[in-house]
Amino acid sequence: MTLNEVEGHWHQLVGAAKKRWARLTDDDVAECEGNRNVLISKLQQLYEVSTQDAEREIEEMESRIKQVSEGGRRHYGGDE
Repeated sequence: MTLNEVEGHWHQLVGAAKKRWARLTDDDVAECEGNRNVLISKLQQLYEVSTQDAEREIEEMESRIKQVSEGGRRHYGGDE
């Protein structure tokens, strides 16, 4: 996912991340200010996971969000 796509789906990503990682607070999200790397750092601090594990899980979320988004555009006649 490109940086622009991540920024465009930031709220979806954060929502999914907050469901997955319950210790992630609204204040933590606000500190991230749309920055994926800060989110990764927060996950490392809160859950003591490696950078690679945090990146992998976020990439998986981004992929699912992108698939859902693209499916909706195809289904509703958006960009193809």
